[in-house]
Amino acid sequence: MADLDRLCRENRGIKITDEGDLKRFGLQMYSHYKRLSVPPAMITNKVACERYMRTLDSEFSTVLRNALATSQVFNKRYQTRAGIANANVPATGVNRQDDPIQLKELMTMAEEMASTLSNEDEIPIIARPPKVRFDYETSPPNHAKVEELENSISNLKDSFLLH
Repeated sequence: MADLDRLCRENRGIKITDEGDLKRFGLQMYSHYKRLSVPPAMITNKVACERYMRTLDSEFSTVLRNALATSQVFNKRYQTRAGIANANVPATGVNRQDDPIQLKELMTMAEEMASTLSNEDEIPIIARPPKVRFDYETSPPNHAKVEELENSISNLKDSFLLH
């Protein structure tokens, strides 16, 4: 367990653009996980996934969590519509409710994301749309009409007060 802790600590902050580092870390992490998950297990899949996510850069981790959540919603809807039960049961046959994804699947998803954006030049920059400015001075002011409306309102108030 100490080796796994050290590995995670040494690799902390892996960015989405560090594909090679991510793959090397993934291989070592999975090797430690397989050794530690043999009965009597010293680590659960959930704990291993949490450690994996904490080792990644915070932005990468957030993007990966969002992708995972979207994927799970899609899979749930697909399974429900297709009438598929237990389609995501891992090879071990154990599908715990607190295991939304297996470590291997999580690592594969992260590596696919990293390979898509393997260097920073390819990262799409999401530009903010230009600010829309409404120019109220384009139509000429109509002071006469405003004064006429104010006079009409004033006359109505006076007539209510007198009656």
